Amino acid sequence: MGNRKYICSKPPETLVNNLYKRNKNIKIINHEYKKIELDLIKKIINQFSFKIIGQDSIKDELGATLYQNLRMEENKPLVVMLYGESGVGKTESVKFIANLLEEDLFRKQFSMFQNEAYSTYLFGGKHNELSFAQELLERKSNIILLDEFDKSNNIFYSAFYQMFDEGILEDTNYKVNLQNSIIFVRLIIRLKMKLRKNWDEPIYSRFDSFIKFNSISLESRRKIINIQFEREYLRLSDKEKEIIDKYNGINEILDKLAKNNNNIRYMGNMLRKIIYIIIIRELNK
Repeated sequence: MGNRKYICSKPPETLVNNLYKRNKNIKIINHEYKKIELDLIKKIINQFSFKIIGQDSIKDELGATLYQNLRMEENKPLVVMLYGESGVGKTESVKFIANLLEEDLFRKQFSMFQNEAYSTYLFGGKHNELSFAQELLERKSNIILLDEFDKSNNIFYSAFYQMFDEGILEDTNYKVNLQNSIIFVRLIIRLKMKLRKNWDEPIYSRFDSFIKFNSISLESRRKIINIQFEREYLRLSDKEKEIIDKYNGINEILDKLAKNNNNIRYMGNMLRKIIYIIIIRELNK
């Protein structure tokens, strides 16, 4: 091979091994990911209540969990379960951490993994077929979110044993190093005991921390709906703002939305719908 340089993005493990046999001087360059340090943990705790409204009770627990990552003598990933009702801030909390780290969150939705047809995606198939390991090789951050993990068929959980224990995910083609990463698993479930009852011990025991997100108080929901309204209002044109300004009853609408909804995401969607109904009715006169 002489002095020629060969560049290959995301080479399969078999290709890497074959290249090593032919040339021992091959250099593998791995992407360097940022680590969560103490200063960032302090920033997360100090800013959490301003970014994630209504979940003040968990910020110290979250900070302590992240600090645990610093204290780990091994390079294993920190595996954290976030659970609670839908739309109370679990996903937004992980996004908030990734944003402070200034890296793009790696997020994977697992509710689609319902049957054995997805085993190829998790355990690997042909080298040109998309796989979970290949996608992880392309990630831009060591902050990883596995969404609705409990919706996947439990026959797939064995794929995560080594990943959660040692930070290694290996399929038929690729080997991914996830050491020092923080893996958040998001579940829509209210009671931890229900999860313990339905899950096998081998997967349950591999979590380092369980953090429960509580229902959001009415006071916090009122604060959130006002923030959502201000955000949507700023996006309107001058003509649209004029229509909303003249409309009587906006405050009553905001209060009703806050009283009747605990899901923040749904509350925001309803608010946008109502705003544009008001606008289109006026423009259609």
